[in-house]
Amino acid sequence: MTTHIVVNNLGLTYKGTIGLSIATIPDVCKTPSPGGPIPLPYPNIANQSTLKDGTTTVFAKGGKMIAIKGSQYGMSSGDEPGTVGGVKSNVFKKATDWITYSFDVKMDGKNTCRHTDKKFHNDKNTVNLAGDVDPLKATDCFMLNIRCDKKMKKRGKKKWTPCMCKQLCAKVASLDRARLNRGVSTPKGKSLRRVDYSQSDYDSYKATYTERFTARAADKKNKMESQFAHPCAAEEWNAMDPRPANPTEGGSSAPFNADHLHDAALGGPLASMRNFKMLNTRVNTTIGAAMGRYNRDNSGDHDGLPIRAHPSCKCPDGPPDA
Repeated sequence: MTTHIVVNNLGLTYKGTIGLSIATIPDVCKTPSPGGPIPLPYPNIANQSTLKDGTTTVFAKGGKMIAIKGSQYGMSSGDEPGTVGGVKSNVFKKATDWITYSFDVKMDGKNTCRHTDKKFHNDKNTVNLAGDVDPLKATDCFMLNIRCDKKMKKRGKKKWTPCMCKQLCAKVASLDRARLNRGVSTPKGKSLRRVDYSQSDYDSYKATYTERFTARAADKKNKMESQFAHPCAAEEWNAMDPRPANPTEGGSSAPFNADHLHDAALGGPLASMRNFKMLNTRVNTTIGAAMGRYNRDNSGDHDGLPIRAHPSCKCPDGPPDA
C-alpha cells in the first residue's frame, strides 16, 4: 500500500508501504577474475519490504513496524557478482542505514524516517541521495517531482519565491481538471505533449493573446489580475520597475509566458483567448519538463492518474509568504 501517514509533509516509511531504495552512486565491489579480484561498479537496490529493527510499541496501518533511526532495509541486491565485497565494506547484498531522518518527530524515542530520507547502502559501501522510489499502482497519483522546498532554498537567480510555488499549485490544479474534462484523446503511443495540432496555429493564437494583453496593460487603470495564473503573479508584475506592458518580452529570459490554463494537450481549446494565462517562465518550463513523464497511452505507467504537486509545495494554497 502507499503511505497514509505524513511526517514533516513527507510520507512516513513503514513496513506496509511499497518502494525501492536505489543507490545513486555505483556500489563498487571487488569481483573475482583470473588475475585476482578487481573493483567493478554495480547497482544496488533495497526494498522497503525488508525493513527490520523498526518500532516495537508504535505501529502503522495493520500493525506494521515504522522506520526509525537505527532500522534497516535488511538486504540489497544488484551487486551479486562482487562476491569479494565492497571496496569499503568488504560485503555484498547487505543492509541499508539511514543518513537523514526527522529531527522533531520520534517514535519509540527514536527519530522517524521518511520516503525522501537518504541512506547508506551495502553496509555503507555506497549511498542513495535521492530517497525511495514508489512504484505506481492504479490507486496512486502522478506526482510532479518538483521539490518546492529545495527550489526556495537555492541561491541567486535559481531561487524560487513562494509566489512561484503558488503558481505551480494553480497550474497543477488546472492540469488535473483538464485530465478530468479532456475533450480529445491522445493518439495511442504518443506522450502528453504530442497532441496533433498546428504549431503555427498555436503561435498565432498566443501572439494574439499577448497583443491584447499588452494593449490593455498599457492603461494602468485596467485590472489585469484575472490574466495571471495566480493573483500573486499579478502583484509581482505590478511591482516591477518599470512594469513591462508585455511581460513575455525577452524569450526564455522573459518573466512570464502566455500559457494554456486548460492544457491543449489535454483537450483544452487551442484558440480560446480565455484559456490563456500569464505564468512565470521558469515555473512553466519546469512543469513542462516534469510532465514529460505523464504518458496516457495504453503502455504508460501513469495512464489517467490524478496529477498532483509534491507535498513540499503545500498545495492548494502554496507556502506562506516569506
